[in-house]
Amino acid sequence: MNSRNLPFLILASLAACGGGGGGGGSTGGTTPVPPPSPPAVTPSPQSTGIVAACCGSQSARLDVQLPGAGFEAALFVSTSSSAVYAGSPVQAPIATSPVSVNGLTDGTDTFFGLAVRATGSTTWTPVGTIVRTRPGAPIYVDASAPAAGANGLTPATAFPNLQDALLVAGAANGGNVWVRSGDYGAGPYALGPNVHAAGGFDSTFALATRDITTGAPRLIGTTTQEIVSVQSGGSDGTLDGFVIDGGNTVLKGIDIVDSDVQLRSVAVRRCTDRGIKAITTLPQPNRQLVVVGCAITENGSDGLSSAGPIDLRLDLSRFDANGQEGADIDNLEAPDGGSVSLHATGCRFYGNGFEGLDADLAAAPLATGNGAFDVRIENCRFEVNGLDGLLLDQEHEFFPGFRASIVVRGCSLRANRAAGLHIDADANGTYALDRLRCTANAGDGVLVTSETNAGEIVLTSSWSAGNLGNGARVASGNKVLLASHCGFAGNQLGGVRGEVRTLAATDCVFLGQTAPRTNTIGAGNVDLAANASVFQVAPSAFTTVSAVSQGTLTVASTAEFPVGVRTVAGDDGRALLVAQGGGNTLVLDGTPAAFVAPGSLAAYAGGSIAEDLRLAAASPATGAGIAPAGATAPDAGPFGAAAGGEPGKFEPFAATALRLQGMAPSQATGVTSLQPIVLTFDRAVDPASVTADRVVALRDATALTVNLSVAGATVTIAPTGAGFSGAVSLRLQGDLRGVDGSPLAAPLVIPVRVL
Repeated sequence: MNSRNLPFLILASLAACGGGGGGGGSTGGTTPVPPPSPPAVTPSPQSTGIVAACCGSQSARLDVQLPGAGFEAALFVSTSSSAVYAGSPVQAPIATSPVSVNGLTDGTDTFFGLAVRATGSTTWTPVGTIVRTRPGAPIYVDASAPAAGANGLTPATAFPNLQDALLVAGAANGGNVWVRSGDYGAGPYALGPNVHAAGGFDSTFALATRDITTGAPRLIGTTTQEIVSVQSGGSDGTLDGFVIDGGNTVLKGIDIVDSDVQLRSVAVRRCTDRGIKAITTLPQPNRQLVVVGCAITENGSDGLSSAGPIDLRLDLSRFDANGQEGADIDNLEAPDGGSVSLHATGCRFYGNGFEGLDADLAAAPLATGNGAFDVRIENCRFEVNGLDGLLLDQEHEFFPGFRASIVVRGCSLRANRAAGLHIDADANGTYALDRLRCTANAGDGVLVTSETNAGEIVLTSSWSAGNLGNGARVASGNKVLLASHCGFAGNQLGGVRGEVRTLAATDCVFLGQTAPRTNTIGAGNVDLAANASVFQVAPSAFTTVSAVSQGTLTVASTAEFPVGVRTVAGDDGRALLVAQGGGNTLVLDGTPAAFVAPGSLAAYAGGSIAEDLRLAAASPATGAGIAPAGATAPDAGPFGAAAGGEPGKFEPFAATALRLQGMAPSQATGVTSLQPIVLTFDRAVDPASVTADRVVALRDATALTVNLSVAGATVTIAPTGAGFSGAVSLRLQGDLRGVDGSPLAAPLVIPVRVL
């Protein structure tokens, strides 16, 4: 079976099992919501990678998710994790999954990675997770084998007890443990250093017939504590192709203490507390936790929780219907003088009682130096969670030497009961929010809160629509949001709103909002009714649903929802027709799936609900953006920027772009009349591109004379004469570029507070 559909097949099985549980902790969440039956999987380069790996003597089998039509994949291998992509691929292109590799060296760590490219191109781009294996003869486990004469050396003498095999492998300083499908109930099971346990085998124990979708063995705990205890220490262990089922009686599925581990194609479900719990008690070195191709569902508390200096990689996995958070990174701790990372790619966080993903960034206790956080969330979905879809909370404000790099791009955040994306930006950091799709959330699409720490947050090429709050809002503190080439439609409380500081919007489209911009300056924006013909396919109207009973909805207004119009509830992608309506009631021809009131209902006046935010013919947003005099003005909206594209999707091989990281002094701090302003970018800037018509200082609509200088990644704007006064803003536009030729990701207007 092609493993491309593995996570969805696991989820379909889990959804049929029921379970769940309330969990405790903070208030304000909702009952977990099991996901509906998964749709057919459309392969894409955004959801590509290795999801399972198993080694025998001199051989390996890898299950991969392939990129689909128009793209091709290649497999790379090395005995060093840092050199996987240094040479040529071992197999290219890969036509089907699984992939077999022979001629490996037994007893030597071997690392595999996948890369993709568009068919006909020449450059491979790494995707997914690098997986660790160690070729060698396996130890066999078969629950139906007799105990007499069992030594694990052959299929005929397989251990009936999994723990016996794990102990033998651990005593030998590691080894491969192959487990036949079936139920194993003699846990808990200890996974030791360099032990690589793989399930999914039939009675032949052949790599070629391994099946991790229907043949994964089920591990059941016999105590109330945990089913698997990871004791790998500083050497990786791996668990690949198992179902870990707590049966609503066992506390934890996998307990990890001071250890490194890769979990691949593992389903962890129905534990009364946490599905996976990982902690560190030692400050150094950082531990490594990889979760790839897994389904962590229906656990009473968190699906995954971690605390301490643990580098986390979550890839192509599902965190659904857990009682509290789908993933609770309770204390992503950066060491004093070091760094820590959280990377999540291609994951889904659906129907969890609290946040989908909640990450708290904290400095090491009593730290006195510098530290760094590397947070990158890409191509993930956050849907129908009880609080925020994604919450990133900086809790290192009392440690000025610690700084976070936060990148969220290509993500879809819909129908969450609070904000889609919430950044509590209390401390130092840089923020790049790009190509987000924030829709039908009960709160704001994007919410920024902070304390006194000042800085800029850049939001580009995103779509925020049908939220019951604002499209984007800065509710407190001294962070300033700079939005560019975004679309804001039908948000009940307005488009972009600054509660404290002045924000900015550039080249954006605002549809169907009575308050498109509040305390927000800008240029190149387009303001129109929701039903204006701006995009090729977009909602023509929005209304709030306050109650739902099967297909009957109580709504705020039926005025723009005539009989026969297509509607979508909670942006769930399912078209339902209006059968009748009147007053404050709409009757649809079906029942919205997994819909929680209050929520948002959108109407589509045309024949399709498949949104396409490219501009329609003769769109009023065509050429509406800002540009230097004599230059071609860009289109407003998500596709108009140099790095623009479809919100909710980010291609791994997308061209890089020059991006603003911040300004000093910040807008919140303010400048004196003769104080220079320094803009910092993410790469060195081409001095030839920094000209007076591309970097412009304005007082109201009048250009000011300033001196411009470039030093590496910084551009300094120095006032002349009487200097800055009044309502001053900066414009970054036109052909501003990095020395590597990368264009400015999107034009920006930046408010300047003059003291």
